[in-house]
Amino acid sequence: MFGKEIIVAGHLPAEHGEQLSKVEELRLLADYSDGSVAIERAVWAVDCAEAFVAAVKKKFDM
Repeated sequence: MFGKEIIVAGHLPAEHGEQLSKVEELRLLADYSDGSVAIERAVWAVDCAEAFVAAVKKKFDM
């Protein structure tokens, strides 16, 4: 639903949707499996989140 309403509708670049999907996979791995997330991937996820928040603020004049 998020992708359809925000990404496909053109409100934000597709890269944000792709990154959010990958970040969700990391979260699921960390929360619900015996696996762990490398620090480099965790830093990447935080960078993606910061870029997403900045894009939302810019798009919606926040």
